[in-house]
Amino acid sequence: MPNGKGTIDCHYCVNYENKGKWFPSFGPQGFCHFHKIDLPLPKGVHNNRICCHFEANNDYWLDNPGKFCPPARRFAWFGIDLKPGVLYEFGYNDPEGIKESSVMKEPDSFIDKSFKRVDK
Repeated sequence: MPNGKGTIDCHYCVNYENKGKWFPSFGPQGFCHFHKIDLPLPKGVHNNRICCHFEANNDYWLDNPGKFCPPARRFAWFGIDLKPGVLYEFGYNDPEGIKESSVMKEPDSFIDKSFKRVDK
């Protein structure tokens, strides 16, 4: 859509929590429950934020009527394999221009170290 509504972004993820603060050039400030961090604001004006752990929420489907643009299709537009634990940003009309923004969590930290293997 020309206004960017419906474009894939952190605020369309089930793990996103709106912190209630809006920034005119960036959209909402939020918290990521998957990575357990406050999301940094994008470095570029009007850029969207995204990571490979995205799971679409109801707002995503409401702003993408007809369900003809599932998240997998939008991820394909990036043309790269997004690294786990890395936050990326891109201009809503320039998905090929996606760039790493910050590391939110090192991949090894996804593993629950308290897990004990039980061999039978």
